[in-house]
Amino acid sequence: MNNFVFFIVDFLGLNEKSKGNEAFIDLLPGSYRLDKIRQEKLKRFRESITNKFLNNDENDFKNEDNRTLFTISWKDNGEIQSDDIDHQRYLRTLNAAIFLRIKSLCERHIDLSISNHLKYSEQILYNETLVHLTYYSKLSSHTCLGFENFIENNKSIKRWLSLSNTTEHHPLMIIGTRASGKTLLCTKLVQYLLNTLGKTTQCIIRYFNLTSRSKNIVELLTSICKQMSTLQNVPTLNNNQEFDRMEYYQSVLTSLSKNQKPIIIMIDGIEEITPTSQYTSSIVYYQKLLQILPPKVYMTKSIFCFRE
Repeated sequence: MNNFVFFIVDFLGLNEKSKGNEAFIDLLPGSYRLDKIRQEKLKRFRESITNKFLNNDENDFKNEDNRTLFTISWKDNGEIQSDDIDHQRYLRTLNAAIFLRIKSLCERHIDLSISNHLKYSEQILYNETLVHLTYYSKLSSHTCLGFENFIENNKSIKRWLSLSNTTEHHPLMIIGTRASGKTLLCTKLVQYLLNTLGKTTQCIIRYFNLTSRSKNIVELLTSICKQMSTLQNVPTLNNNQEFDRMEYYQSVLTSLSKNQKPIIIMIDGIEEITPTSQYTSSIVYYQKLLQILPPKVYMTKSIFCFRE
């Protein structure tokens, strides 16, 4: 992928008679007259750059997207003080423009890489995972008042953490009324576990109703299983065939536990996922998600949040 970006600075008030203009404007030696030959060369150079943008089929952006023009007032002798308000504004704008352009180029490169190297089913899983992780990243930056005190002084949490590391245990349940802060608490617990268990810990995060594939218990468990299949030391999943989601889900947890590979699974808002009319047919999935877990599986990361 070829991309070209250029920034143009136009000094307002700069001309051939301005003091200290030698480094910014082409003049004939010993005079205040413009050097027309150099001016013409500069004009042709700018035209060549513009044509390169317009005629380059491999360039992902239009000419106007790649060109940014800044206009700042000329100071005598070209001397600009660090505390000059106009100059500070120019630097902030320049930094923002560079950042946004690089960000845009990187995002475009990632999108192209995904479309060129991942199968359609893999793209779906990638996008689904990315949406949930992005939401997690946003929430984890929020402040959860009293969280540190909650972790340090809650004996039930400490006991659950100890059991999760060494023996079979139940998922950690967070129960509360609507809008009571369960989602933020779940997110903060995941963040705490990741910091405590280390960077090698594997993590799967799902927020119910965040995407079209997280509104149904079957779709959600299918998505979790497919993400599980991308982890190391897990049974192979044949995406081209129907599979028993619950059996595969359990086999992965067992395999990771035996290999001492800790995994965190967080599911937030599980009660919102299925309409009342589907509770009977979905009860077996709920039971599977609530069953006893093997060591090294932290279903606080698989936090199941029920609302009253």
